Amino acid sequence: MKIEKKQVTKLRITGMEQLDPIDVFVDEITSTSGQITVNCFGQSWTSFWPSVGERGIVGFFKSANNDYIISYFDSQIEQFTEDWDAYKEALKVCCQELGASQEKVIVDAIDSMDEEHLEEAFKRCHRDDFDCRDILMNSDELQYQTDILPDDIIIDHLFNACLKVPRKEHHKYTYLSKIVDAVKAAL
Repeated sequence: MKIEKKQVTKLRITGMEQLDPIDVFVDEITSTSGQITVNCFGQSWTSFWPSVGERGIVGFFKSANNDYIISYFDSQIEQFTEDWDAYKEALKVCCQELGASQEKVIVDAIDSMDEEHLEEAFKRCHRDDFDCRDILMNSDELQYQTDILPDDIIIDHLFNACLKVPRKEHHKYTYLSKIVDAVKAAL
């Protein structure tokens, strides 16, 4: 067994607004390759870059855009996610534009849906074999009041009018991007 001791640079970043202390480990493996590990609030991200050019790992990290770095730190994080609150508001606007006779009933039903229910409803509603009326019938507001729902045509138009769910930046991506910005500033 061969054991090598090597010098690794450790930085501790504190005093960042809305961020816990950050520990950064910079391992300059060769003049053109290296590894950076970041720890913050019990989470760790690490990546090895085998070819960073003559600027070294620090210069490379500072000049790379956050999207690129984040994709190496955590390939599972998507930059954007569905904004179900905005979709709920869009459904209400569509309902008002359609002039549904039971507009308040529909709006109350939409308001009672949580994010998971809205996402399931959106996915199911866009299948050919699904009746969009079922979405509202299963809401807490209307579970036992099927007699006051408007015509199927109004319900179908309502959900088909809002085929696209708005998107927003994913909170995990935003968090990691703030951490990457702090690391770049500290390097």
